[in-house]
Amino acid sequence: MQARPRNVEVYESASGAVPYDDWMRDLKDPLGKAAVDARIGLLRRGSLGNKYRDVGDGLIELKVNVGPGYRIYIADNGKTSLVLCAGRKNTQKQDIKAAKRYWADYKVRE
Repeated sequence: MQARPRNVEVYESASGAVPYDDWMRDLKDPLGKAAVDARIGLLRRGSLGNKYRDVGDGLIELKVNVGPGYRIYIADNGKTSLVLCAGRKNTQKQDIKAAKRYWADYKVRE
């Protein structure tokens, strides 16, 4: 089965905040940034890759095994992926909670 390209969007709060973009802007690890960008590129090409897991409430955690173990949190319906936020392995619990809040907010406003 061939992967189908996905439309990748980034969550924006009602106030205009974009948590993923803020996180990427503040990330000082150039190799980490490149790896996260590559992971999003893989998603755009239609693949979740081989390192991901369901974190509940319809959300997926994409693992990036570079540096401290970066994570990207998305909602995905197979055609469109909404990037909610990102973080590191050591902030995983808080990041998952934030992703679930952002997803709930998104669904209420859409």
